[in-house]
Amino acid sequence: MVGSLLIAMILVAGPTFGVYGVFFTPLLKDFHLTRAQASSLSGTLFLAMGLSAPLIGWLLDRIEAKLVAIAGVLISAAGFLLAAKAHAFGSLLLAHLLMGIGVNASCNTTTPYVVANWFGARRGTALGVAFMGLALGPMAMTVLASHLVSAVGWRGGYFVLAIPMLAVVLPVQAIFVRSRPPWAAEPLAAAAFDPAVVPSGAGYDVVQALATRSFWLIVMINFLFAFSTISLSVHIIPYLISIGFKPASAALAMGVTFGFAAPGNVFFGWLGDKVRSRLALSASLAGIVAAVMLLMGASHSAALVGFIVIYGIAHQGPAFMVPLTIAESMGLRRFGSLSGLIGLITTLGGSAGPIAAGRLFDATGSYTAPLTMFVFALAISAVLPFGCVPFQARPAPPSEAAVGGP
Repeated sequence: MVGSLLIAMILVAGPTFGVYGVFFTPLLKDFHLTRAQASSLSGTLFLAMGLSAPLIGWLLDRIEAKLVAIAGVLISAAGFLLAAKAHAFGSLLLAHLLMGIGVNASCNTTTPYVVANWFGARRGTALGVAFMGLALGPMAMTVLASHLVSAVGWRGGYFVLAIPMLAVVLPVQAIFVRSRPPWAAEPLAAAAFDPAVVPSGAGYDVVQALATRSFWLIVMINFLFAFSTISLSVHIIPYLISIGFKPASAALAMGVTFGFAAPGNVFFGWLGDKVRSRLALSASLAGIVAAVMLLMGASHSAALVGFIVIYGIAHQGPAFMVPLTIAESMGLRRFGSLSGLIGLITTLGGSAGPIAAGRLFDATGSYTAPLTMFVFALAISAVLPFGCVPFQARPAPPSEAAVGGP
């Protein structure tokens, strides 16, 4: 199961997130775009991911995950094929809209849902291994896309990248992916420690979850995390160039961080199995805080190396520790729907962050203020997980107590 999810991450999420920079310049030239227009393609993709998350989560709670995953692969492949045939900017926007919906359905939302239902005590490690694809995929697909653009052009590149989705991921998802293991008619228990503690299928409904402190703390955590890290992904290379690095060196530094993300994901997944998920989430956010502080001194080589290592290890941890914290705090009964709602909030943070950082830079002429803002935002998010309460430690909600009687 984990292997099938890992393959999808590498071959669907990898091209979606890893090749944008490779196609940026050819699209800019062939379509006579401004940089703002070209940048709006990634914005469209990210917006589609956020807006589709609640619907995909709702579907996962109601139909077999295999069907959602297969639909996601087909939609992703359609996006790449449409991009290959596009002759107007509107077609490119539609293609990236499809890519965003497809990668959510096939990978980003479905993977945590399936892993949460299949695994109990090893849930964190399993999800960390699956999310290695979010590091390995962009690394491999960036290199492949670069060669494809040189050999067959950007149109051929988009076309070829769609082939593994249909030839490899589609049959793998169809054969292996299931919402839950065959020996469990309902989702496993919500606790990441001991799945036997909570009855099968336990958890809050959406309305009940909205009334809990943990839900809104997780919303704030994800908002601040997306606000900061999406901004960093946009501004790290320009920042390094602004302090004297050559563009190629700045890009290399950013690329090397992905090399540390794969073992980092496994580490934080393992840590989530050894301690409460919320504690591992806090640790990964604290690591990002330390990394950004080192980035502020990146003109010194030791600080830059420290940033690359620590940020590389920690920066993808919250992406899968948040779903584990949702399961730990609210159970699995409506895990898909709750994950989708929180994913929608992530879009708002990810959209606002780069704009806020850009305006601060324009006002001050320096990246000091934006980086300081990220340090404070991430520091707050690192503290908030301590306020989340494990689901099995809660008293039954009043409505349930009233129905169940003494």
